[in-house]
Amino acid sequence: MDNFAGLRPACGSLHDMPSGLRDTELARRLADAGLGDDARIHALALAVPRGGAVSRRTAAALHGFHVFGHEEQGLRLPLECTVPRGADPVRRHGVSSYSAILTGDVTEIRGIPVTSVSRTVLDVARWCAPDAAIAMLDRSLAMGLWDPEEVLEHAEQFRGDKGIRWARHLVAAADPGAESPGESACRLRLVDAGFPRCQTQIRVRRSAGSPLRIDMGWAEFGAAVEYDGREPHSSTEAAIRDRWRREWLGTRDWTIVPARSRDVYGTDMALEYAVAQMIGVPPRHHRRLW
Repeated sequence: MDNFAGLRPACGSLHDMPSGLRDTELARRLADAGLGDDARIHALALAVPRGGAVSRRTAAALHGFHVFGHEEQGLRLPLECTVPRGADPVRRHGVSSYSAILTGDVTEIRGIPVTSVSRTVLDVARWCAPDAAIAMLDRSLAMGLWDPEEVLEHAEQFRGDKGIRWARHLVAAADPGAESPGESACRLRLVDAGFPRCQTQIRVRRSAGSPLRIDMGWAEFGAAVEYDGREPHSSTEAAIRDRWRREWLGTRDWTIVPARSRDVYGTDMALEYAVAQMIGVPPRHHRRLW
């Protein structure tokens, strides 16, 4: 998705076509299942009216931090755009078009109008599935693309609007230390449970060799959670390595709770209860929030 080679020539050739033929070609490109994401985005940009912009997840891809959610693996990048209030939406097959105020929130990437990073972060946080949203916020924060205080200040422009309270929650929960979407989602479960904010990528020194790193935890409690997921922890070799690490960390007064995919994305509260037992803080709810 970060390869934009050849975008300008494709754009120019469409602009040079008569309007009727251009519309037909745009429709063909947007519906073409074999077309790459960069070409699909360019076709979308040509369909967006003046003052509008590529937005939400498509904008996140252009900015370099799009992430698919747990239940979205194998899907194509969504084509999303936003048009100014009062403008006609983009009615094209495969395109989701929204209407909103965009004043001051549009920039350009290689000639393509796209919502700013700050606006894209807020839109992603408001409208995407929580596990995908927090993973995108974590990734973009690690890339140094935005500042939490500035984005929270930006959010004040949308006070009272649908989803903005949740967006502020996710922005405040974002952490650049997450190294996978699974870790991001796992941490969000802990945040939602009301536990004290955990530290990410905790280094535990050894007498020889490099320090061991723990995904997330609370040094003051000697308690940690590690997201195992399915890969790369499913092999016998990985299982032996993980068992050795956790046994060694146990000798350093660390208690580790492994969290598998079903613990993070399922409805069971076993993860929250296990953490509550480790740190002595009960979860503030007794059902999964997302």
